[in-house]
Amino acid sequence: MTDDLLAGLHTGTDDARRQLFRRCQSTLRPYFRRRLPATDDIDDCVSEVVTRALEGFRRGLRPDDLDAWIGGIARNVLKERYDAATQARARVSGELPDLPSVPVLDLDHPPETAAELEHLMGKRQLSAAVDDAIVGLSPALARVMREHVQLSRAARKLVVGTELASALNMPVADLNRQLGRARERTPEAIVALVLARGSSCPGLTAIVGEQTPGVVLDPVRSRAVTKHAGSCEVCGQHADQVDAFSKWALGPGLVGLAEDDEERRRAVIALFSRGVPAEAVPMGLPLGLAPRLGVVDRARVVIATRMASMPRAVTDLAVQNPDAFRRVVAAVLAGTVLVAAAIVALVIGGDGETDAATGLPGPVSSTSAPPSTITPSETGVPETGTSALPASTGSTVVAGSTASDTPPAASGSAGTKAPGAVAPAVATTPSSTATTTSGPSVVVPEPARWGYVLVNQQSAAYPDPRVEQQVTTESTWGTWRAAADPSVSQRKPTVVHDGPGQYRVRLPGLASEHGVAQMSVNFMTVYAGANARSCGVVDSHPEAADQFVTVACHNASGAAKDAPFGVLFVVPGTGGAPMVTVRHNGQSTVEVGDSTGGRPVVTRVGAGRYRVSLDGAAFNGRGYAQVTAYGGGPAQCQNEDVAAGELSVACWTTGGLPVDTGWHLSYVERGPLTHDAAVPGAYAQMAGAAPGLTVDPDRSFNSANGYMTVERASAGLYRVGFRGVGRRGDILLATAMGSAPGHCVGQYLVSYQQAGDTWATVACVDPAGKPVDRRFGVAVIRPPGPLVGALGAVVPRAAAPKWGYARMTAHDIPLGVETTLDGQWAWTSWSRGIPLLDALWVRKATVVHQGVGRYRVRLPGIGSAAGLAHVTPFSSSADSCSIVDNRADGVDELVDVACFGATGSPKDLWFNVFFGEPVSAVMIRSDSLGVTRTAPGRYDATTDIPFAGTGHPQLTPVGPTPARCRVAAITTPHFHIACDTPTGVPTDSAWQLTYVEGAGLHQDPTTPAAYATIHEGALDLTRTYTSNASTPTLTSQAPGRYTLTYPDIAPIAPYPADSIQLTALSPHHCTIPAWNSYSTPPRLTIQITCTTPTPTTTAPSFTIAYLRRSP
Repeated sequence: MTDDLLAGLHTGTDDARRQLFRRCQSTLRPYFRRRLPATDDIDDCVSEVVTRALEGFRRGLRPDDLDAWIGGIARNVLKERYDAATQARARVSGELPDLPSVPVLDLDHPPETAAELEHLMGKRQLSAAVDDAIVGLSPALARVMREHVQLSRAARKLVVGTELASALNMPVADLNRQLGRARERTPEAIVALVLARGSSCPGLTAIVGEQTPGVVLDPVRSRAVTKHAGSCEVCGQHADQVDAFSKWALGPGLVGLAEDDEERRRAVIALFSRGVPAEAVPMGLPLGLAPRLGVVDRARVVIATRMASMPRAVTDLAVQNPDAFRRVVAAVLAGTVLVAAAIVALVIGGDGETDAATGLPGPVSSTSAPPSTITPSETGVPETGTSALPASTGSTVVAGSTASDTPPAASGSAGTKAPGAVAPAVATTPSSTATTTSGPSVVVPEPARWGYVLVNQQSAAYPDPRVEQQVTTESTWGTWRAAADPSVSQRKPTVVHDGPGQYRVRLPGLASEHGVAQMSVNFMTVYAGANARSCGVVDSHPEAADQFVTVACHNASGAAKDAPFGVLFVVPGTGGAPMVTVRHNGQSTVEVGDSTGGRPVVTRVGAGRYRVSLDGAAFNGRGYAQVTAYGGGPAQCQNEDVAAGELSVACWTTGGLPVDTGWHLSYVERGPLTHDAAVPGAYAQMAGAAPGLTVDPDRSFNSANGYMTVERASAGLYRVGFRGVGRRGDILLATAMGSAPGHCVGQYLVSYQQAGDTWATVACVDPAGKPVDRRFGVAVIRPPGPLVGALGAVVPRAAAPKWGYARMTAHDIPLGVETTLDGQWAWTSWSRGIPLLDALWVRKATVVHQGVGRYRVRLPGIGSAAGLAHVTPFSSSADSCSIVDNRADGVDELVDVACFGATGSPKDLWFNVFFGEPVSAVMIRSDSLGVTRTAPGRYDATTDIPFAGTGHPQLTPVGPTPARCRVAAITTPHFHIACDTPTGVPTDSAWQLTYVEGAGLHQDPTTPAAYATIHEGALDLTRTYTSNASTPTLTSQAPGRYTLTYPDIAPIAPYPADSIQLTALSPHHCTIPAWNSYSTPPRLTIQITCTTPTPTTTAPSFTIAYLRRSP
């Protein structure tokens, strides 16, 4: 029977879940009835045990003895209940008051939950408060925020991005920046408004004047109130209490709970209040002051958990969408609680049966004593006592508690819980010397303590002399921010710049002899050669309440040099995601930590190489390892390898020689590097052969379950995208992987463009500072907050018309490795109509290096049986390229390219490639009807499509041998084609021609484009076209060197960038060495270089086509 039940629970069958629920009801209700005074508490605890058990099975936990395992969970739940009741009695005395009949906000008795806030203030009053607070913003931000709020209310969803930008007639990029600033300032304005209307502080009188319920603050007074609250003890406490509700009012309260549908409002409030009617929701402890509880506990004295009162629609939601349901509930309650009753609904699937064993509880004492405490065994595994469940002869498995949902009241406690992040249950085996106690034994998870800071602008902002200064970047956060005492929570990290490459960082409220500090160079714009930098930890130690981390940075030669860096300090908790930390001094272990209770062992296996053997089966070898050199010398350490139960660390000098040095290791599986399940995070590790790297799905983690991708920008430079976890104020930590020396740094982390999206740019170099393609890992560390934004990849609709281009700069990659091209320099019409920030998540163009000078480019989404490809060298010398073939491959177009040097030898080159299918253009191949060979290398092509001869001919040689082809003349309806060898000798060659007139080369009237004809060194305006009717200018810089300038054709948002194609009209050979549309958009400048063959004496003639993405 039990074996069948375990099998069903492992596979997740509904029948097994129902059996587990009934089994727990019949067995655990008597156990809890004897120990708890309230019936509601009994049901709540049973539900909690079921919830944790199901979470354990969902994460792959396989207990040997089900009853013993359930008993361990029950003991944990009971202990937490006792602790919660004890702390609640210390804070709350007397009967709880009824809700006031007149909705007023009493700052001295704030409501406990967002639902109560809404009931207390009234729907319309809450909306009015938000509207009035917006008046306190600057005019520009107020305009954006007011439209955002009004549209979001009407649509019942957060209206952002393209939709909001369209309503405001603003560019999306500008709108995103303005909205980000407005949403940061609006909570402050709400807090200031509420203080001005309700605080009893006399100090506000001089700022606000007479405090009335209807007072509205202008921007000056709003900022003054905010500043006053920062220095006033009374107002500061009230501001902290109101702040959480202000954020709720701008999130779920804006789109879901402030609507006029009273029945739905009450249903949702009933859900979040555990089935209590909305009119009777009791008041409890202020948010943020609640004791640390379990998943289904709430910091209140009166709790109701009656499933029968929950609307059917709500239970269906829980059954069908358990993960989404958890995120929604956690978001609306500002991260305080999950609803056990809804999880019960998920278990029983709406089944109304009641177990016969569920009767009324017998008499109980009015006081409750906590169960006996236990002393951990030497291995760190708690001992267990006797369970109230049936005895078992198997080994006992104690389930680790899930992460707490509210922070402890003590300073330096963990942050508030973010939706969608639930710590997995942890299986541990008890000591064989377990003792028996009268109550359940306990495994009490301890929260992680952590903090991070980005130290940027290191020389200008933190100069010598050695003065301690607050860090000036917004990228800082830590668990001290969750402290109840404002004097702790409002502190900022500081830094002392002790000299070149030397820093002392103070992280407030994190004092600990344990834990490790990790760091990575960040925001290093120029990162290679003489500018290559690496940083390590010199020391990490506590002083009073703070943690000090001393940092040393060096260049590739080992000299001390300044560098910007991010530092993360973590004291891991117990339970939660499996995590190991190690501090090693190069010769012996200084300290180890293991969240599962194990004891890792470090062995030196060679010069600069170490093996970390993990203790226990909780580690599967698919986690993320961050390694930082420790000791202060010019050394670099990295994750050499990760396997089940074993990690490898390798260290080198900055010059690439193995060296015994100290190091810090943080290793975590399926959890953030902060080891705080309450705060979202992510890490990605690369798989495959460089440079064709992909994100390894088995060894990467995203707490939002969002899409992750990687693209190569250039040699050693990669962009890694994470969906769902981006948030302003985050940092990245990068680490090299594998056995080759060198290191990787974080160049940029962009999390402000679109809600939830973040792009981490990672740069890797060898010991000499040369960019090098290699495997790496990158972790995103961020502040707490809700998970927002889209999660999936973007798959466009079919393209029409089909065209696209790419700049190929991966000329020297290894042979046979498909490599992503830089998405900022490629575009296809497959992405038409997709907002630019969403288009970043569309599949990118790729290239395979097939041999010297030979490449295969894949243009996604525009595969066509018709159409022609063209190529232009992106070079400053007399190089050339040909199209070997182009053809459809599924939905993609494959273009094979061959490139040659000035003498005709194969050569690896950069080039621009274009493909377009016919719409209005004349398209002719050398083997088409109407093409006549008139002499060696000379052709006459005719067409029956009428044209005036004032357009742009794009001509490209075809084949694997070098040839240079030009359009020697156009005489309607003839095109005269001439092909020569690189030395100027006529030679037969295949070719293909696309001719457009009064349209861009892509023949797409919806997309800006241009072409220009230069005849013997002068601009021919009769054969020049610009879609916006602007006129270009041509400047001769030197013989054979020209600059073509367009005043206003380039896109305002420069990326994805544009492309150029060129065709010679004279025997000269011309190439494009550079163009610039990003420095001063919409201005565009194009550089052209032409060589003059002997005996030609005239200036060159050529024609240029300009292409850019659709708007």
